[in-house]
Amino acid sequence: MKFSLLMYNIIHRTRERIHRSVLMDRRREPAVERLSRRLWPWHEAWLVRCVVLAAALDFLSTYALLGSFHRPYLFERSPLGHWALHMGGFKALLITEFLAVAILCLLAVAARIAYSRFGYHGYARAAYVATLLPYAVAASLATVNNLALTVVRL
Repeated sequence: MKFSLLMYNIIHRTRERIHRSVLMDRRREPAVERLSRRLWPWHEAWLVRCVVLAAALDFLSTYALLGSFHRPYLFERSPLGHWALHMGGFKALLITEFLAVAILCLLAVAARIAYSRFGYHGYARAAYVATLLPYAVAASLATVNNLALTVVRL
């Protein structure tokens, strides 16, 4: 009898803690969604297009820079891209970049679905934006850097 009462108390306390945690999360969710809307105010589908475009421009600018200049001080900065370029050239770099973008997009969609399934739609959008936006910014900056180096070297 004492054991079952003890187990009931443990289960009851655990449920109460989970309930309080959910209430705290629900209170923070609107602020998190507002922050994600400030970071990316447009429709979420455009973010995937932006990531794909940034990756394509990054590849093309890398090809323009490294393919036309054979200087030892010009190299691919990302470790994965550097490895792919040395293992199989630009074809391997293209495949690697495509796979990286595809995996990143799938991860963002999976996070969005997981949060949405539990009713956290604000967190779902924030996870989606937080997964894809840094890559889009980094790839865009790499493209600008590659283009600037290409113009300076001409």
